[in-house]
Amino acid sequence: MSKFTFETTPRVICEIDGALRLGALCRELNAERVLLVSDPGLLRAGLLDAPINAMRDSGLQVTLYSDVQADPPVACTSLYN
Repeated sequence: MSKFTFETTPRVICEIDGALRLGALCRELNAERVLLVSDPGLLRAGLLDAPINAMRDSGLQVTLYSDVQADPPVACTSLYN
């Protein structure tokens, strides 16, 4: 395995309707494009609508990848070839 460094976020925000602030928070980071990664269940439940709309309302280009699988099989790596 190749050597790498992983640094996670220095700030976690947890609040009622916090998703509605995502656009403004992304703009604070000078973001223009956002990749939102999720699983199909959250998408079907409608839980991504508010964050996606908040980011788009802030002028961000949002790309959604919602095919994440829990404990994916090795065969899933073929998507990256």
